[in-house]
Amino acid sequence: CPQRYMSLFGGGVDLNDYTGIIAPPPANPVSGSFNEGFLIGTASGQYLNQNTRLEMEGTWRNNTGDIWISPMGTSSPFDGRLNVFSNMVNIVREFGGDDGLGFYGGGGIGVSRQEGEFVVGATNFELGDWAFAFQGIAGVNLFADGNRRLFFEYRYFGNTETNLVSSGATVGNFVYDSHNYVFGIQLKK
Repeated sequence: CPQRYMSLFGGGVDLNDYTGIIAPPPANPVSGSFNEGFLIGTASGQYLNQNTRLEMEGTWRNNTGDIWISPMGTSSPFDGRLNVFSNMVNIVREFGGDDGLGFYGGGGIGVSRQEGEFVVGATNFELGDWAFAFQGIAGVNLFADGNRRLFFEYRYFGNTETNLVSSGATVGNFVYDSHNYVFGIQLKK
């Protein structure tokens, strides 16, 4: 009978900088950087065989703005917060035994919802859109004891373009891509 499990995890999110062109014409190149953020998530899954598992995951990622670089090269505070909520289906392949250290890799696809509001000077920017999401996973099981397993993993997480909005009008595109460093526990049922 296939073994079921639940995972709880959290960690840090390094969100790549925003670089884009803000409309209306003439097009003005701008960039914005983000502070280190966090993620919290849970997954429920099932082993398809001894080394392959399929899981459903829900995760919340949060980052704050840092610095905005204007078309003239001047910097100003990039105040605000970006929340990304994702639901993913992952498939993971494990290499190694149940007793201790073991490695694994996999990937997933799903959907994400971006909710963000930022202020640069007197200009407000908003993100509020659904997107196709994808991720790659590489991890190591640090400890296994019966039905418990501690793990550490790296995840690259991204999604397709969404609209950057200011005063109700789309002024550019935003691509979310991030590097995630995750610690967690897996509990087998």
